Amino acid sequence: MLNGNQKPLRSAVHIANKRLSTSFATIYHPFYPIAPEKSLNRAFISETARSEPYLLTAICVIGAKDMANGEHILGTCAQYMSSLVTEIVAGKKCGVDAIEALLLLAEWEPQCSLP
Repeated sequence: MLNGNQKPLRSAVHIANKRLSTSFATIYHPFYPIAPEKSLNRAFISETARSEPYLLTAICVIGAKDMANGEHILGTCAQYMSSLVTEIVAGKKCGVDAIEALLLLAEWEPQCSLP
């Protein structure tokens, strides 16, 4: 189960289950297939949120940048991703999903989400 500090991730999971993971899987994943296939499967979104929060959030940020009228979703996901990246930079022990997320963001940095 997600802990209370992961409220933005809960929102991302809800959104991702509907559109973002499919958008990412269709548009971006074929060109840079570093995310595990299971992480892109909508049936496993809740499991991905628990086990790979950095990767799922990066997928949501990248998928949201192309959504029509998705500025609010992009802003929410990008803000949460920013807090996760800050944790990484501060030295928090992370899994492989953090590296995958950073690689994906380096490849497809959503310029509109930057301050």
